[in-house]
Order: sequence, then C-alpha cells, then structure tokens
Amino acid sequence: MKVSRNHLTYCTNIHPGESRSETLDNVKQHVVAVKSKFCPAESFGVGLRLSNCACEEFLRHGLDELHDMCRENDLYVFTINGFIYGHFHKKPVKQDVYLPDWSATERVEFSNNLAQILADLLPQEINGTISTVPVGFKNRFTTRDTVEKAAQNLLQHLQHLYAIKKRSGKNIMTCLEPEPGCYIETIDETIAFFREYIFTEKNYQAFSAHTGLALNESAAFIKNHLGICYDTCHMAIEYEQAQHALQRLQQNEIRVGKVQISSAIKMCFSSTDAEISECLQPYVDPIYLHQVVEDHDGIITRFNDLPLALQSLKNRNVSQQLEWRIHFHIPIFVDSVHPLIQSTQQHIIDTLDYLKQHNICEHLEVETYTWEVLPQKYRQVSLHDSITRELQWALQQIRS
Repeated sequence: MKVSRNHLTYCTNIHPGESRSETLDNVKQHVVAVKSKFCPAESFGVGLRLSNCACEEFLRHGLDELHDMCRENDLYVFTINGFIYGHFHKKPVKQDVYLPDWSATERVEFSNNLAQILADLLPQEINGTISTVPVGFKNRFTTRDTVEKAAQNLLQHLQHLYAIKKRSGKNIMTCLEPEPGCYIETIDETIAFFREYIFTEKNYQAFSAHTGLALNESAAFIKNHLGICYDTCHMAIEYEQAQHALQRLQQNEIRVGKVQISSAIKMCFSSTDAEISECLQPYVDPIYLHQVVEDHDGIITRFNDLPLALQSLKNRNVSQQLEWRIHFHIPIFVDSVHPLIQSTQQHIIDTLDYLKQHNICEHLEVETYTWEVLPQKYRQVSLHDSITRELQWALQQIRS
C-alpha cells in the first residue's frame, strides 16, 4: 500500500511454502485475503519470500501466473525476502538459516536469480529491494580472508544488479539485514564492514573496470545498490537507539533500503527470580534461534539461543539485576504480555518517527514470521486478522 512516500506491506515468510506452487497458493489464499481486509480499494504491495527451490521453479516455468494474479487482485511486488535459502517452517532451522552465507557462490547465484525475478515483477516506476543474510553467522567469519571473500561475492552480485539496470532501467538494492549473532549485528559492526570491505578505492576501480563506469559513478552505484535492511526487532535487541543509529548510517553513506517493522521481547529482572524460567518457557522452541542480549550494569553478554541464557541463570549464586532482550518476533501491536515481559515496540515508534522527518527509506515491511511457534495467547484471532491488525497499527503510527 502506498502511504505518502512509502510502500507498506507484510512479509510472506509468515506463510509456510518452499515451492513455486506453494508460493502462488500463499499469494492467492493469504495476501489477497489480507488486502481485502486492510486496503480493499487500494493497490497492495507484496513482500514476497522466495526460497531457492521456488526461485528456480519460477525461472524454469515462468512468472505469467504470478503476474496475472497480481493484475487481477491489484497487487504489485516491490520487495523480496532473500534471507532464507531453504526451508523455514515446521522443522528446525536454527543456525542453518544463515546458510549458504555470502562466502558461498550459492548465495550469489540465489541472489542473482532473485534480482532477475524482482526485475520482471517490479513496476517500472518503483525501486526494488532484496533483504539478505548479514554476511553470515559470526562464528564462520573468524579470518579476514573469509570476510573478504564474502565482500567480493557481494560486489560480484552488484555487477549483476548493474546489468539488470542497464537492460531494464530498474533499480534494485540488496540489503544486508544486521541480526544478533551474525557477522554484522550492531551499527558499529555495520559501519566497519562497509568502510573496510565495501566502500574502498580498490573496489570502485574493479567495478569501474568491469562496467565501464567512471570511478565516481562506480562508487555511487555501489553505495546506491548495497545497503541495509533495518530490522527494528534486531536493532532493539542490540540496545541501539533508533534516531542515533539511523543518523550514523546516513553519516557513513550507508543506505537503508528497507525497514522491517518487527518487535522483540524484553524484561528486567533479578537473576535469582524463580519465575523467569517458567514465564519464558513458552518462547523456547526447536525451530528458530532466539538469541538473547543481556545488559548487567552496562556489561553486555550475548547468548546464541534462549536455552543457553536460561541455563546461565542456574550458575549465578549472587542476585544480579539484568535486562534481557530476546530475538522472538511478537505481533507489533503488543506492548506487554506478562508482568515481567514487555515488547520493544517503542523502537518501532522511534524509527517511524525518524522516517517521517528524514526521507531515507521507501520500503516498510511488517515481519512477524513466528506465527506457528507463538504462544497460544497471541493466536486468539485468525492469522489474517492478526496480520491486518499489525498493518493497521503500523499505518496509524506512520500517519500520526
């Protein structure tokens, strides 16, 4: 849905589906239903999630059916979630969700194919975005050579985006999505990666040699077509302040191609509080990682999954006042779910307030992919009603 200068949608990664046929069914059964509730009289943008399997099948069998479905239902595709390569629902993904990472040629090929599909679907007058893995999981990037390989793969992908722009005139930005536990998770790490591995004279020269662009044009293309997807859940977990974080990205010429509107859970408690494990147990699941970032008097400790954080409490004999922020996406309209558990909703509000004053991002995508593992208290209404309520809440914040 077009809202002032923004396009607002939700991400279809909330719907299980790995194949072309399942993707088409999700659009027909879910996206069309949400549109009818949220904006029946207006065009509705689609935040499409495609697996590698679906991607290859669409390229093999064509996009005509999806084009027809969009035209008949007043839909348009402007952004793709290209983070998840394989399956994402019903069986464990955990750390494998980041594979293949940007050190692998499979990630380049997948992202190139996604860009080809998006260029075909994208309306001529709209810029496109693809969100992707933030380089990879941190424990796989312990040497400079591995990081450099990922950076060069990203630059190779940008050559493909340049070819698409030259051929079709369509602009597509690939957006790294900083996330807890990954090579880039904080704003500091994001800036360091771009400055050290992407925005370099050597890269501009190589891109210029490949494309024939002047050096300054190569630098501009790289900066305009590789940016970040700012996920409000992830940034809140890292204790980033929205205004300061977004200002720093601007100051360092790192573009925000997409904002994913999502909410995490947070809590302040004593480490010896016996209630903690019990009230967090519903958020332990075998499918996804739920990273925890702990603040104890300004000392930050990170846990790669919630069970590891809970286990750490058993080893603390002295009472400590802690704040935990937990990577578990909950509906964005929720501000509190338990006397001990609040949401990071305020980070969403602060982010949208900043965007109202600064024209730095066109694409807004609600992303609460955890529906199937949410505690029952969140699922008292239908999936379509919950997504619609999230979109309505986001729209209210944008317009307030």
